[in-house]
Formats: sequence, C-alpha cells, structure tokens
Amino acid sequence: MDSQRVIVVLIGAAVVLVVMLGFAVLAVRNLDVGGSETGIYRSEDGGTAFEKLTNIRGTTDRTLDITPQKLQFFPQNSDILFTFSQTRGVYRTNDGGDSWQRIFRPEELGIQITTIALHPENPDILYVGARKNGRARIYKTEDNGKTWGEQYVEPAQSARVQGMVVNQDQPQRVTVAMNTGVLLRTENGGEDWTLANNLESVTPRDLKSHPQEPRVLYLTTQSALHVSTDGGRSFERRSWPLESPTAITVNPNGGDQLYVGGEGEMYRSLDRGKTWDKIRILTPKRPGSVQDIAITPGDSRVIYYSVRDVLYFSNDGGEFWRTVEVDINGNVIDRILINPSNRDILYLGMR
Repeated sequence: MDSQRVIVVLIGAAVVLVVMLGFAVLAVRNLDVGGSETGIYRSEDGGTAFEKLTNIRGTTDRTLDITPQKLQFFPQNSDILFTFSQTRGVYRTNDGGDSWQRIFRPEELGIQITTIALHPENPDILYVGARKNGRARIYKTEDNGKTWGEQYVEPAQSARVQGMVVNQDQPQRVTVAMNTGVLLRTENGGEDWTLANNLESVTPRDLKSHPQEPRVLYLTTQSALHVSTDGGRSFERRSWPLESPTAITVNPNGGDQLYVGGEGEMYRSLDRGKTWDKIRILTPKRPGSVQDIAITPGDSRVIYYSVRDVLYFSNDGGEFWRTVEVDINGNVIDRILINPSNRDILYLGMR
C-alpha cells in the first residue's frame, strides 16, 4: 500500500473512495457561477462560489455580456482591471469588477480589436492593436479613453497585431509583433515607429515579456518559442515539448519559468524554454486542451489551469491537484486571473 494513493471524491453529500497507483489526491466540488452565459466571473473565497460581473456604468449597454479576450490588472492597483472584446470594445473597472466602463468603442471607427497593452505607471494610458479595412493599426489614449489617436497603420494588407509589450522600466518603449513576423518599436510612446526585426517564415501568435528583465521577450508561435535577450533585435528558436500548444504562461514571480499546455498535457521550463519537464495533470472525461494556466503572484506553488469547463488547482507546484467542477452548461473557461493582492479573489473569463 505504500505505493498507492487514496483519492477522496466529494459529490454532493456522497463520499467516494478510490485507490489508485502513484497519482494525486483529487477533491471535486461543484462550482456555482450563478448563470450559463459568457462573460467575467469573480470569486472572493478562493473558488468556492462565483458571481457574474455585469454592471456597466455610463453607457447604453445593459450588461457586460462579452467574451473576454484578455483580463489584466493595472500593475500598481489590483482594483483596476482591463478587458476587451474584439467587436464590443475595451472595458475598465476601478473597483475590482463591481462596475465597468467601456472606454473604447470599435464600432465607431469600424475596427476589430486584436490586443491591448497597459502602461505600467499610468492606468489612463492604453494601447490598442486593431484591424480596419484589412490593415493593422495601433491606437493610443492618454486620458482613459476620452480621446484616441491613431499611432500607426501597417502598409501590408494581411498584417495583424498579435502582441504588444510596454517596457516596465522604460514605458515610452513599446514593442509590437505582427502576424507577418515584423516587429515594430517606438522609443517615444508611439510618436515614431521603427522596424525592430523581420522574422521571415515566422508567424507570431503573441509577444510576452520577462517580468523582472524587460529586455527578455518571448515570441510564441504554433511551432516554436523564440527568445530574445536584447529587446527583440535577435531571437533564438527553441522547440515546444508538445504539438500545438494552446496555453502559454510566464511565471510572474520568476520570468525564467514558463508553462505550456496542450491536448491533455502540461510542461514547465526553468530556463526560458531550453529544457522542459512534464507535469502530471488531471483531465476531464471529455478530451480537451488546456485553455489557460495561471500562477499566483507571490507564490509559485499555487497554480490553476482550465480544460473546457473544468478548473484545476494545486497548492504544491503541481504535485497534487484539486478539481473544481464548473456548472456552466458547456461554456469554456478561457481566462484565469488571480488578484496579486489577495489570492482568494479569482476571475474567470468564459466563452
């Protein structure tokens, strides 16, 4: 029995004991999110119960019924969050999600939003990557969305802004990755743009930065990870440990550590993607890919990931996992965000 583990599964009032070889302790609990719609949900008790965040103030929109493409905290105040929908716009909250304000309306410009990037010191400054008339464009506001300026228009018709990074130490420096492999950079907050790199035969999916070393950039593609240590002037190609990665996360507590997930599997790298170790994870009965991976700020042992409508949790760096069964009628947990000031506050983006 020394090599066996007893798994305790709680389903309602029933307790089921299962004996398995060399696996992890699993506790299952039903998660009541109070609805089945897409949108943003918040838990203030570590994931036991969630509420849907719907209140929008100062607009004609009745509820925040969007499919969030990103959830992001303003670095200096965790009550301030931003999210966006490709067609519905950019939204901001100053009270942790109790109420939201739509600060960018893409329909007024006839555009589709592809990504956003925050200024690390001023929450009123925001960059938006978008497409209009088949061309990639970059917009910027310095007054919390009261006014917007078009900063850049890409000449290539097929281009799309895939990722933007604002340098944490030098906020006037912004690096942009296009799906064509072109990297642009501004050193003056978007007034002028120059070509930082042109990676031929590379199709970027996203651009991420090292949280402690801003000159280290991670350019992700479907087939490989490209790592730069000089701010994007040069990149080194590194292979993924799996086919078709679906979730890629940089550890906020140590940017050398990366997590990547795919179809029923997850890997961790401690050396910026040079080598990878497989993490044994749990998967739901229905097959599916890892949608998102979140590491708790301040404690790398606390990890969340999602597959379809199931949320998984570990408090020991992935040795053992707990499963949260989310009753959302087939919706998918696309985004996971953990409050850096209070780990019991958790946000989920549903589609």
